[in-house]
Order: sequence, then structure tokens, then C-alpha cells
Amino acid sequence: MQWNDNQEKRREVSGFHNWVRFYLLERDPAEKLNYLGFIEERGNVMVSLRFKWQRLLKRVGSFLVGTSPEFEMALYTLCFLARRGREQCPVEIDGCSVIITSYDMVQDGEVYIGTVYPKPGKVTNTCSNFYGHGV
Repeated sequence: MQWNDNQEKRREVSGFHNWVRFYLLERDPAEKLNYLGFIEERGNVMVSLRFKWQRLLKRVGSFLVGTSPEFEMALYTLCFLARRGREQCPVEIDGCSVIITSYDMVQDGEVYIGTVYPKPGKVTNTCSNFYGHGV
């Protein structure tokens, strides 16, 4: 993830929806990743959090936790192809409701994945909401 001039002007991080990337940056002091707390979680499956990276703020960032890159690529591609744009792609992972949102990007007449990210779905008895406590 690198920032561009628009991001620098807004002083915000865009994208950043992968737990592996977050983990690796968090381990490297030179990256200056400052975790500012979580907003919402769904069990051990998904988290929404706030952080600063370098000089930029990510007000709300969300990602699946502990999933393989292959799983995320497959899930996000499927949701992008089936329901990109305003339509949400509801999925259940380990009993937890997660909503996948995706948007396209058109460049030179070709459609590409612009961004894909998870959001918390409904809280269920099998999936905790905050601090590991169920409903």
C-alpha cells in the first residue's frame, strides 16, 4: 500500500483490507503503524478497526482475520463478479455473518476490481460482537 497525492491531501489511508498486510506492517517499527482500537468484530472472523500508518489515518478499516490469501481472492472475486456495486454479498464464515462489498474500476475500457472489503453482518448467537461476548 502506498499513498498518492490525493491521499496525502486528505491525510487518510485508503484500501488496506488484508490482515496479513496489517500484521506485517505492525511488526516493522519503521512502518509506524499505530493501532488506535477496534470498532466492531465478528467472532474470530472479521474486525473493523482504526489506525494510523505513517502520517495517514484510517478511520475505519476492516478485514477478515486468519483467512488464507487464496480464500480471500476466491471469495472477493466471486462477490465482485456476482454483486459488485450497490448490491451486497452476504456470506457466513464460521457461523458469523459478514457482508462483502465490492466496486469496480474502469481503465481503458476494461473493468477491474477497484476495492473489496468485508463489513460486519448481523450479530448471531454463534458469533460474538464485542470483546468475545456473544449476544
